[in-house]
Amino acid sequence: MSFARGTLIVKPLSANLTYDTETFGRMDPYAKLTIAGNSQRTRTANDMGKTPVWQDTFTFNINGD
Repeated sequence: MSFARGTLIVKPLSANLTYDTETFGRMDPYAKLTIAGNSQRTRTANDMGKTPVWQDTFTFNINGD
């Protein structure tokens, strides 16, 4: 059996978090992606609270993983 090889492009758009962890102010969330042992994270969504929005693009090379 052969495994797929190529490039995976991931574009996280937004999140809808269930609760706010900050007592004062608003949360500064980020998203962390781990694929085949490679980790990347979005920029911090400063003061966006429970509904952060990102415009990042991540590229992962897939070699049969």
